[in-house]
Amino acid sequence: MGTAATAMVATSHALPTQMGLGVLSRGGNAVDAYVAAVLTDDLVLPGVTSTAGLTGFLVYVASTKSVYYVQGPLKAPAVAAGGSGAGAQVMVPGEVAALALASQRYGALPLGDVVAPVAQLAEQGFALDRLYADSIAANASLLSQSAYGHATFFANGQPLAEGATLAQPDVAATLSDIASGGAAAFYQGTWASQFVAAVAGAGGTASLADLAGYQALLEAPIVFQHHAATLFTSSGYSNGGARLLLALQTLDDASPAELGRYDQSPDALELLLRVQAAESSQESWLEDPTALANPDTAYADIVSGAQAMWSMVQAGAAAAPTPAAGTHSSAVVVVDAAGNVVAGTHTIETTNWGLGLFAGGLPLSTSASLHPGIAAGSFAMDPLSSEIAFVGGQPSLAMSTYGTGLHPGDVQVMSYVLDYGLDAEDAVLEPRVGYYAVTTQNGVDSVDLSTHMLDERVPASVVCPVRAAGFGLQQSEPPPILPGFIDTGFPTVVTLSPSAGPTHLQGMTPEWMSGVASGY
Repeated sequence: MGTAATAMVATSHALPTQMGLGVLSRGGNAVDAYVAAVLTDDLVLPGVTSTAGLTGFLVYVASTKSVYYVQGPLKAPAVAAGGSGAGAQVMVPGEVAALALASQRYGALPLGDVVAPVAQLAEQGFALDRLYADSIAANASLLSQSAYGHATFFANGQPLAEGATLAQPDVAATLSDIASGGAAAFYQGTWASQFVAAVAGAGGTASLADLAGYQALLEAPIVFQHHAATLFTSSGYSNGGARLLLALQTLDDASPAELGRYDQSPDALELLLRVQAAESSQESWLEDPTALANPDTAYADIVSGAQAMWSMVQAGAAAAPTPAAGTHSSAVVVVDAAGNVVAGTHTIETTNWGLGLFAGGLPLSTSASLHPGIAAGSFAMDPLSSEIAFVGGQPSLAMSTYGTGLHPGDVQVMSYVLDYGLDAEDAVLEPRVGYYAVTTQNGVDSVDLSTHMLDERVPASVVCPVRAAGFGLQQSEPPPILPGFIDTGFPTVVTLSPSAGPTHLQGMTPEWMSGVASGY
């Protein structure tokens, strides 16, 4: 946990946090720091995010007390790909467009001043940590398939080891173009041509016109009152926020705090699992962007959906909930000295480095198979979830969660804070239940829908009765997963408590990574 008095950046790695704080020190605001941190994340995390991926983030503008949801979802090409090659799995990326839109509307510094230091880092390189080095080794066959991957991630025919310097000059050139020419340089310049060539060479149909026509989205967030807190959350093509609100509203009918904590009471844990199962009954509107883009419609659907879910819970619903699409992402939360707040997620939405396609040094998101039936030229729905909670009209908590277990992780952390009265640190550190055991072979995920992942610290006195009620629970991840890794969702959280004095900002980052929450 990190503490600060004035401003804070919380990310999954030390370098993005440092980059964001550097932007703040040069007169940037929370949006500028967020842009820098996200682009740095894409550099230093092992293929789990990409500047050629997607993103969604909440922006709170303190001067006007306004909240917006900025979104750059993936978009299907105008001409559907009929083949089975890797290129057919590529859609048009939205991260750069969304970051540029936020910078233009809400940033304090020119976009070029924010991006240039990240380009310099890409050129100079950074020392690989164990996570990155192990990821290269685990994905060596995938990365060695392309000339770019072989030249970048190997030395003398061997995967780069921990401590080696990873320089990415192609990425530096791409970022430099963005710094000098903004989003237009990305979607209509050199990188666009590289993207189309890479996709076409692998059997895809994405065109220069698809890229040139891409526009990020500015949405009204979904707003919901839960006890003393007013929650603002993701909307539009992101359904993670609606899923969180559905679960919180359904749990409220059962007064979960009276049953005990989810990791200490079999009744509370079974309730949580049944609420997750009942959520599958709401998929028709949760996958409808027109419903989620209208805050009034979304609010009504959440209220009626929660009533239907509660009826299912009372009837003993046990169907498997729908897992979050994609397994690899990261999150960033920023608070600046003026009280502006940004919280969001960015992702490649596939396994590390996708299917090994690169353009301008950027791994391409090869995730079209996660969106069956998507119409040509349409945006894809995503599971992204970010929240800013207000108490007494002031922001009190900002959170973004990722991982296969992002939805149950979201629910448990927010429920612990709002229903149980825990502080955010305790809520994040409590043992949690996730979704499913996921194994990866040759870049393809295999999901066991019959088994929920559960933190190994949950005692048998809780686990055994829930298993007897018909729920599969597994307390360790199958290989090949990092030691100690359990996917129960990975929240990045910053709390704002002015009454706490000089440490009124507290930040928590995912415990399984080298996350850093720091400020001044």
